[in-house]
Amino acid sequence: MQTVFSNSFIKMNFDSSNSFMETIWTTSITMGQDKYREVLELYLEQLQKHKPSKLLIDSRKAEYVVIPQDQDWINDHIYPQTAESGVKRLAFLVGTDFLMSISLEQVVEDSQKNEAIKSAIKQRFFDNHQVASEWLQSNN
Repeated sequence: MQTVFSNSFIKMNFDSSNSFMETIWTTSITMGQDKYREVLELYLEQLQKHKPSKLLIDSRKAEYVVIPQDQDWINDHIYPQTAESGVKRLAFLVGTDFLMSISLEQVVEDSQKNEAIKSAIKQRFFDNHQVASEWLQSNN
């Protein structure tokens, strides 16, 4: 696995032989909406460049709570481009931060209201890295 992008808020690793990308989010609770969206745009650039079919989002160290305006923006802007980039399976690795987990769950729940996203991307939540990776590699 090769690191293809890294900054203070996200590290992105890509395994081209398995079309697998892992993103490790280390967002700050104080980073603000503009910075958060900027990081998401950088994330999208890497998805569009590498076109992984399997994506693991490790949010266990993320602190930024995705507010409702960002949830809508993600569903209107990020999800469609994620699907266009070829992502078919998306695993969220969540930690113990209740607010962070709830805000991610709300984003995913809202994304399922869009039939195009719902049919294009299978999504699941995990609390174990190995189990999440195995699910991404499986055909279930």
